Amino acid sequence: MRLNWKDKPEIGVVGHTGMVGTQLFNYYKSRGFKVFGYSRSKKNGFPRASWEEINGEADIIFVCVPTPYDFKKRNSDFLAVESVLGQIKEGKIVVIKSTIWPGTTDRLQKKFSHLTLIFNPEFLSRKTARKDFENPDRQIVGFTNKSRGFAQEVLLLLPRGKKNMVMKAAEAELVKYAHNVYGVLRIIWANQLYDISEKLNIDYEKVKEGFVASEFIGPGMLR
Repeated sequence: MRLNWKDKPEIGVVGHTGMVGTQLFNYYKSRGFKVFGYSRSKKNGFPRASWEEINGEADIIFVCVPTPYDFKKRNSDFLAVESVLGQIKEGKIVVIKSTIWPGTTDRLQKKFSHLTLIFNPEFLSRKTARKDFENPDRQIVGFTNKSRGFAQEVLLLLPRGKKNMVMKAAEAELVKYAHNVYGVLRIIWANQLYDISEKLNIDYEKVKEGFVASEFIGPGMLR
């Protein structure tokens, strides 16, 4: 399905002062796209558009708002995402970048049926966020039944990865959580290995170097 865009679609970024939103905003702006950024933050150096501008001008809107975990309720808080979707006008293509449970995009698609929703996970490290965004190891676009026909064109709008994939939204959401949880497990293992090395009075860096040299493990394992 072809999208009714000009040569360069106009971009809306909600949450454009956060780590993910900043990369999106700067990436498209530096490449000559007209970009509208909205955030509740008044961070210096980030022009803030109005909702009227975003709804009136943007062809595609990226949502990059927090989804914090509530340890008391043992659940993530998706209220910010839902609040944003509730303010977007009918007919817009909306790409959710916020981390959400598997199945959430499909649930939100039913609730906000006037929108076309896509999920696009981000894999950034804070120290190398710009490099990670512009040169991703993978680019994944997750679709709902409604947005399936738009997924490939949204993928082409994003920075190309070493691997580029289109899949169901729930699959893309689970890839994101698999990445995050595996990162936690790597940290736990690295800490355990360091503690053992300290107890045995041996060089952790040497142990690490030998461990990650395996082709089954690789240097990113204990980064």
